Amino acid sequence: MARRTRNKGIYLFLLLLPIFIFFSPAWMKGKLPIPADTIVGMYHPFRDVVWKGLTAGVPFKNFLITDAIRQQYPWRELAIDLLKSGQYPGWNPYTHAGTPLAANIQTALFYPLNILFFLLPFPTAWSIEVILQPLLLALFLFAFLTDIGVSKKAASIASLSLALSGFSVAWLEWNTTLHTLVWVPLALLGIERIVKQERLIWYLTLAFALVSILFAGFLQTSFYAIVVILAYAGVRLWLSGRKTTILKLSLVVIAVGALTAVQWVPTAKLLRYSAREIDQGDVLMRQDWFLPWQNLVQFVAPDFFGNPATLNYWGAFNYTEFIGYVGMIPLAFALTALFTSSGKKSFQEKFFICALVLSLIFALSNPLSRIPFQLNLPLISTAQPSRLMMIVDLCLALLAAFGLDRFFKDLRAGKGLNRHLLIALSITAATIGGLWVFTFGKTGIDMAAENLKVAQRNLILPTMLIVAAGITLMAALHLVKLRVKNKTIIHNSLFIVLFILTSADLLRFSWKFTPFSDKDYLYPQTETVRFLAQDKSPWRYITTDARIFPPNFSIPYRFQTLEGYDPIYIRRFGQLIASSQKGEPTLEPTPFHRIIRPDNYASPIVDLLNVKYVVSLTDLLHPKLEKVFQEGETRVYKNNQAFPRAFLIPNYVVPNSERQSLEQAFSMKKEDVNQSASIMEYRENEVGILVDSQTGGMLVLSDTYYPGWTATLDGTGIEIHQVLYSLRGTMVPSGRHEILYRYSEL
Repeated sequence: MARRTRNKGIYLFLLLLPIFIFFSPAWMKGKLPIPADTIVGMYHPFRDVVWKGLTAGVPFKNFLITDAIRQQYPWRELAIDLLKSGQYPGWNPYTHAGTPLAANIQTALFYPLNILFFLLPFPTAWSIEVILQPLLLALFLFAFLTDIGVSKKAASIASLSLALSGFSVAWLEWNTTLHTLVWVPLALLGIERIVKQERLIWYLTLAFALVSILFAGFLQTSFYAIVVILAYAGVRLWLSGRKTTILKLSLVVIAVGALTAVQWVPTAKLLRYSAREIDQGDVLMRQDWFLPWQNLVQFVAPDFFGNPATLNYWGAFNYTEFIGYVGMIPLAFALTALFTSSGKKSFQEKFFICALVLSLIFALSNPLSRIPFQLNLPLISTAQPSRLMMIVDLCLALLAAFGLDRFFKDLRAGKGLNRHLLIALSITAATIGGLWVFTFGKTGIDMAAENLKVAQRNLILPTMLIVAAGITLMAALHLVKLRVKNKTIIHNSLFIVLFILTSADLLRFSWKFTPFSDKDYLYPQTETVRFLAQDKSPWRYITTDARIFPPNFSIPYRFQTLEGYDPIYIRRFGQLIASSQKGEPTLEPTPFHRIIRPDNYASPIVDLLNVKYVVSLTDLLHPKLEKVFQEGETRVYKNNQAFPRAFLIPNYVVPNSERQSLEQAFSMKKEDVNQSASIMEYRENEVGILVDSQTGGMLVLSDTYYPGWTATLDGTGIEIHQVLYSLRGTMVPSGRHEILYRYSEL
């Protein structure tokens, strides 16, 4: 028993070693696994500052994955900060003139690993959460594979393959998406254990895995993960004759649904009020929606089309969505499992082959995969199918384990080269050879010479790997045929060589793509930031250039803006901003593709929404703008026509239609409103206003209207109206009154 435990420990050490090496910049140099280098390297006002003597600017590694610093990190940091201050993080007033926070599933408010944020400084806890993703994924997959009888050698290589796969590396620093995959192997392990022994601990394990997936912070991949887990459980239990266990499992699923309702109920409500259905535009016309057929070559040559980290990617946008590399050697053995005759396959092998085929069918563009989008099915029709790459990589890693396991068993039995492995190696080698021919031959396809050179350079390593793998396998088989007495040495040596080749392959691939940044670059202070921060009154800003304070950067600095980057922004607010951009009240649907960044500072809507500052990289000439600050290229202008955050409309007329309400918003003049309202208190979930007026009227708070807000007038509940198309309003009588707004999702 002790020897078996020690043996398993050796394999676990080998498995985790490459992952620890991958994260060495974090634990050796104190760097953060987050693209903070793009903050100071790409955006103003940070580029106006010389950082660490780099007068030419801070070099940044990967411009493509800035979502982590524009979405996930700011949302989670705000939510945790509010929790620590004793507030429920229901509302985010810092983007979109106010928007739900906890209801936004990408905030991942209830994710179990968030306990780290209450024990450690936020950047440190964030880094640990990022690092835990591949570590836990590798451990859970290893546990599942060995539990179903796969050898430790095969399980080690396959688990590493998934932990540092294309999907894992591409989505690693989001710190949400990959977490939905992390718990899938643990759920599968729980199901297997339930089949073998119905103990409470395994039901709880399965329930915890399901809850973690749903709380991880990415709706689409959570859905894929749950579908795979439930399908596996249903088929596995049905075929094993455990029909009563299916009923128990159903109760677990119901309990999980009830427990996670605290997240999905508010999220469902937000989706109902969001612009998600119109924001994507015509998805079937988008080049980046489905996995392009030509990008299948990235399974053998991940950087055939270049790499965004080296600024030479020339394939379909974008690399992150399409990369599914699992390593050259694991891929070859996954193909071996595919070609193995059906009679030799286990249930697990058959199941994941089916899952792989179905995932590829619906990830690629074809008549069948286009049906959900042509039918405009709710939720599904707004989900990008290329993200099925998560299931594709999971299946490939599992199939690689089955192929490797069969190979090691055949080797131990003294058998020759398995014909299925020979076919797999031949197909892989032929694909690489074909790509070489393609890049050198006259294909009739118009391709830039520089792009061909990129492809050729990035074929060298895959070619070397497949040659090295072939030589290694042939040498091992030759030694076996020589009837060497100590075959254990041959088996272990072969495993070590294959493991080292796979580790080197995946580490090179992962390091090339993944940035590690200095802590000093994470939302640093500049003179522009300090200037804006000194204004303690309620105000908002907009920018005239995408290179300034990109959407959601306002959150870490606790600035407020109309801008925002969110796939589920509120529809009415988005329509108001779309009209503002056009300069006229129009209800024509306008997709923003998740990013709202109004720059029409001349619009009356900008004034109405309390935009006091306009930030630009060029001089602006407009009667209402006054230049008040400049740092480097960044200029700050004060808008002298900005409305106060709260104001009174004495003779408010209730509009008869949405269009009339929008026209009202455009017709508002600062001099026509009563400015007798003043903000007493402005917090994330609570706004207090004092009104002292002789006329009374409609009190307008220029924050986005959303159900969940309640209001009281001198302690008595009053109704909140949606006014001026998307703002909050309450009727206030004459006299001196206190109005208190509170937000609650309960």
